[in-house]
Amino acid sequence: MSSTCVTLPVLIEFEPGQFRREAWGRVERLSHRGGTLATLAPIVPDERLRLSFQLWGQSFRDIPCVAVEAEKDADGYFQAEIAFQDEADRRRLAKLLWDILSR
Repeated sequence: MSSTCVTLPVLIEFEPGQFRREAWGRVERLSHRGGTLATLAPIVPDERLRLSFQLWGQSFRDIPCVAVEAEKDADGYFQAEIAFQDEADRRRLAKLLWDILSR
């Protein structure tokens, strides 16, 4: 399945023990495997995150992912390629994206 271009607001939570507050960001490209995350919160490669978002009326909460790549752009946003870690979440997201794209 290919990726879908979206601007999807997401709540970002960091691993416990990092003493970092939650942050907001947006996913600008989404597939069942991951996507591109943009945020003002600093993100480094290999950092583990949890994302929460709503897509077509369905809630996705605390979706575990890892920042495969991350860098700060010229506008001060951190751009991260993320990969979803949980197979059940990937299957659920794949089904929803397939339903959306086949309409």
